[in-house]
Amino acid sequence: LRITSSSNSILSYSIDEFSIDSSPEYSALSYTWGPPVTGLDATAKAHYDLPQDSRCNGRRLPILRNLYEALSQLASTHPDKHLWVDAICINQGDTSERGSQVAQMGDIYANAERVIVWLGDNTLYPELDDFVWLQGAEFREYLFELEMSSEENKVPGLNPLSKLIDFLTGRECPEGLNPRSRWQAYEDFYGRCRWWTRAWVVQEVALAKEIEMYCGNVKLDWNRLKSLSNLVRRHSTILSTCIRYFEQKEHIGLGLHALGMYALRTICMDGGPEAFRVNASGIEGFVFGYGVPNIAETRLFDFLDYAI
Repeated sequence: LRITSSSNSILSYSIDEFSIDSSPEYSALSYTWGPPVTGLDATAKAHYDLPQDSRCNGRRLPILRNLYEALSQLASTHPDKHLWVDAICINQGDTSERGSQVAQMGDIYANAERVIVWLGDNTLYPELDDFVWLQGAEFREYLFELEMSSEENKVPGLNPLSKLIDFLTGRECPEGLNPRSRWQAYEDFYGRCRWWTRAWVVQEVALAKEIEMYCGNVKLDWNRLKSLSNLVRRHSTILSTCIRYFEQKEHIGLGLHALGMYALRTICMDGGPEAFRVNASGIEGFVFGYGVPNIAETRLFDFLDYAI
């Protein structure tokens, strides 16, 4: 599909048919069909369950709110670009077509120029500013340099991580770089965003040549997310003192969120998603070959923990 207009609250797009072997450059969307976050009250959830009017080749086509918001955002960031979106590009009322297209899902994501991840509108995430701060260049540079020096400059009788611990927990920080009050935002963001709980995203990101991630009008850097989650995984014992969920709800706590993100990073390899390509049957075998019941409803982190 190509978005032709999103003015006056009317989202319009055209749709064309191509062979997977001769298609123009396109991006494939990775998103959730339902509300993008957990814990919404009944009114807010109903808002996301209510179909929104859109126009496909001039004809009315209702789509769910989260997808409507994603395409409205992409109208400005990816104007006149071809997009593949399962809810629209597959005729959901035709079981034969649906089965045929789902069988090609691996090829569709592998052949896409990029995979665009949509996490939902940024207004749903009050913790987003603090989460983005943790991805900032100045903080990250200081953090990783401190971690490296802790490993390289070990002093007998002293904990080599003492300076890193003081920094991560906010006891000793350069001015403007105290992260202590922001680690809870790290947990809240991963804990409430439903995209991270879906098993199928493993296939979608593992097959991607390139990944773009959006939370409303905020663009997140996939590689920065990976590297910070890797660090969180390494030092989760230290950081657990800064995050309430780790003690209150261990089953969705820091450790498993870090594991989930780290596992995605590992699947894509250190060089990024373009460094590791697998065929559709291979990755589908990984995702669906473990006999886990109701895999689409299984939390991604629990599933990855089981699979690993």
